[in-house]
Amino acid sequence: MYCRKLVGGSRLMAISMGALAAGILALARVHSAAAPQTIQAFVRQASTQEAIPADILRSACTDKNPYLSIAIQYPADNGEINDQEESVSVLRDTASEEYMDDVVDRLKIVRHGQAGAAYGLAYDWKRNQLYSGAYHLIQRPYGPGGVGGIYRTDLDSGQTNVFVRLNAGSNRHRPHGGLYDYESAQWVGKTSLGDIDISGDASALFAVNLESRSIDVMSIPDGNILRSIPHGAVAEPWAGDARPMGLGYRNGWLYHGVVDSREISQVTFPKGYIYRSRDDGSEMTLVSEFSFNYDHQPPWSNWHKVLDPRSSAQPMISDIDFRENGDLVIGIRNRVIDMHEMIVAGGDLLIARRDGSQEGRYVVSTDFYQDGTYRRDGIIGGLAVFPPADWVAAAGLAYWPGGGRTPNTKEAFQADATWWFDNKDGTVRGPNNGIEWLISDFSGEGDMEVLCPPAVAASPSPSATPSVRATASVTITPHPSETTAVTSTSIPTATPTTSVFRAYLPLSSRTCQQSRVPVDVTLVIDRSSSMLRPVAEGGQQKNQSALDAATHFIRLLNLSPGGTGSRDRVAVIGFNETAWTELALTSGRTSVEAAIVRIGTRTAEGTRLDLAFRQARSEIQSAREPSRTRRVAIILTDGLPNHVPFPPGSSQEEVVMGAAALLKADGVKVYSIGLGLPADIDAVLLRGVASSPEQYFEVPDPATLIEIYAAIAARIDECP
Repeated sequence: MYCRKLVGGSRLMAISMGALAAGILALARVHSAAAPQTIQAFVRQASTQEAIPADILRSACTDKNPYLSIAIQYPADNGEINDQEESVSVLRDTASEEYMDDVVDRLKIVRHGQAGAAYGLAYDWKRNQLYSGAYHLIQRPYGPGGVGGIYRTDLDSGQTNVFVRLNAGSNRHRPHGGLYDYESAQWVGKTSLGDIDISGDASALFAVNLESRSIDVMSIPDGNILRSIPHGAVAEPWAGDARPMGLGYRNGWLYHGVVDSREISQVTFPKGYIYRSRDDGSEMTLVSEFSFNYDHQPPWSNWHKVLDPRSSAQPMISDIDFRENGDLVIGIRNRVIDMHEMIVAGGDLLIARRDGSQEGRYVVSTDFYQDGTYRRDGIIGGLAVFPPADWVAAAGLAYWPGGGRTPNTKEAFQADATWWFDNKDGTVRGPNNGIEWLISDFSGEGDMEVLCPPAVAASPSPSATPSVRATASVTITPHPSETTAVTSTSIPTATPTTSVFRAYLPLSSRTCQQSRVPVDVTLVIDRSSSMLRPVAEGGQQKNQSALDAATHFIRLLNLSPGGTGSRDRVAVIGFNETAWTELALTSGRTSVEAAIVRIGTRTAEGTRLDLAFRQARSEIQSAREPSRTRRVAIILTDGLPNHVPFPPGSSQEEVVMGAAALLKADGVKVYSIGLGLPADIDAVLLRGVASSPEQYFEVPDPATLIEIYAAIAARIDECP
């Protein structure tokens, strides 16, 4: 038997778990037959493991209804938790109106016996692996990794293992956890781990160590602990009250949230702070601050070591994510829900827009999202933003429409749920109906992650580190509720030590209904000998970066292993002193991956950009099908054109421009990428050969190349 609290007070409802399981199984059979495209249709079973292939996840991203992972904080029953209960689940916004249909569609990807109580999640999109971090809350034991355990789940196989054990304090639970674990309540937010996140190139994992109040950095995939970064408020007079928890990573910046808890000073109304730094902790800057004295139900108050009946909302900045235009979306968790099993919700969802008067600063709006879905401020604190559709999914509460009861009465049951909100106006809006029930046998949800590759978006920020640079003026038109327009402007060619602006890539910021038309993509890759060198001494080799990025790019397309069916097609073309087709257009992923490997060995002198465009045009014309109206060419080079013959009175550049013009005249959309320092590439030429200035990308840092290809893949599926 399992006991569950009700909304109306402290009454308990007993549910027969055997009967519930039987009901779920019966509904699963009916639901699977009615909707074969549900998550159950592609789950592979290996013993008790459940797996999700990467191509299924990528396809859902393309469809603008991606799968989300969510940490489930399952409560104990008489001090015990069944190891087969879920610790992390995967779901998406389905169109079902019944909560039991949503339950069937959810996949339990990590079991409690594998990872224990978790909060933070991070998705390694390069390897299709999911990380989860241990979290301290009452009545939920840790997993085999203990207080500082971080777990890695391979989604292709479903296997979960301990990735690393951090020194994050001692186990403050009673020996067996259980229903009388209130002594450990005071340690919520002070021991174990908070949020975790991953770098844009999936080479580093970050975790908030709540015990040391620092950010631990680990390398991926080996798990070596690289360094520990102090939080941004470590030197402030109120550092003793500083409590970090939430993380966010974007465009080379690591953001983290710190609350001035006022636990020591006992001054009313805590304050929230958002800092950002580089991966190594350098360039630490305060980007936003706000007070918790705004109107909130229940009112925010300072932290207490013990649960004070007069204080039912103690804030933690639990998550940070990003809109496409650079706005921050901030999750606020009520610490008290982790201290007592009878306290529900009381968190919040905030938006922080860029301050037009101060570079790198954000202004927080505290009453933007319409999150009174369960009752006012019914959000728990975990969130996941999907920039191409400009929505945020947030963990929260809802009314369970069971037993004939209606919402807004004390007879209605509380249910955990996931809500989707429109980032433009704060209303509930998802890919389908905007809510996914998690049924009423949970008492908490943690972090959420979109299981998609990252997107490159605008975030103007001074930096001494070479980065993706904007090459044309692009203005984002804000929603009426927004106060400033975000503009990324052209900057002159200069050395890598000058101020750098992030590129704004307008991924699908609007919604439309269309049948997806297969696309033909021609990858044109520079094979000149200079590709074997790094951009900077000791840096990543351009050649391998280009091949890795191309390989990950094709995994974002709708291909099949054997190349069957009406799917996207890819051709691979190389060029140096000459140009050749390594692989003609095909929908076979295996063939394309093999061609990318082969082309990596064909290196020679010369950069005949003119031949590159002519070869691409020849390949596209020879394999054109009337039904394929979308054709794309992506050309990457690391240098200036050379050995290009030109007539008297002309130039190499004019010949290259002429060859590109013929390709574009055929209706082919051309993207160009300049890989290298400004002095090594001809930005004017490469901007000119692209279909528009916004379709040229200057990439001085090879580590960001994968992100550029991922962004192009998302733009390919934009509404026309």
